[in-house]
Amino acid sequence: MMTKLCTSKTNRGTVLLGHGLNLNPEKLLELAKLYNDLGHDVIILTFPGHGKGSNASEFSILSSIEVLRVAVTECKGDYIFCGFSISCLVYAVAVAQRKIPEAKKNIFLAPAFRPTTFLSLARFLPSFLFVPSRLYKDYQVHKGLWMSIYHDLYNHAQILESLPFKSPSLLIVDEGDEALNVRELVVLAKDIPQHVFKHRKTESPRHLLVDRHSLGEESWGVYTQKLQAFLELK
Repeated sequence: MMTKLCTSKTNRGTVLLGHGLNLNPEKLLELAKLYNDLGHDVIILTFPGHGKGSNASEFSILSSIEVLRVAVTECKGDYIFCGFSISCLVYAVAVAQRKIPEAKKNIFLAPAFRPTTFLSLARFLPSFLFVPSRLYKDYQVHKGLWMSIYHDLYNHAQILESLPFKSPSLLIVDEGDEALNVRELVVLAKDIPQHVFKHRKTESPRHLLVDRHSLGEESWGVYTQKLQAFLELK
């Protein structure tokens, strides 16, 4: 599923915008507007299990890759990828397995490229175990997820022994993010320009890097400047 937001005649290319696991795709609308204002068309991807009235069990990495593949086909291979959290893993696996061509530019927001300690342990837990969501209620699609979904994430994260990207890329992360293995991520992405938030003044979970509310006013200003400067690089 996709939501396309078009801009004026001064189109500067299409941004494919991917959400995180159990994140309401509508929480990307403020970020989509930023890209629109900078002259880009935006396609907000909606992975299975994240649409209105959907069931969490519909989500999988493989079904999400198919949604991404269809969107890339619409762009005819000329696009910019901007993903948050699990959508970055979906994209990385798709590129690594040559199911899609790499974007001309990549923006990774708190990317889930490496399994956390939780995921490493979770693979030993029963698939039917229900894990409550830690996101704010208005950011959630579901109240939680089954362990089988985390098993799927772990197995696909293990595929990425190295990152497959050759295009210009930018990584933004918060050092206090407990949903990621930040230390391993920073090392893994050592060849990618990085911005690490170290003192975000917000009560929001450190993993959320999607809108003004989750970043806080001051960090949102830094964040948007980084994005704009990266997009303007030749």
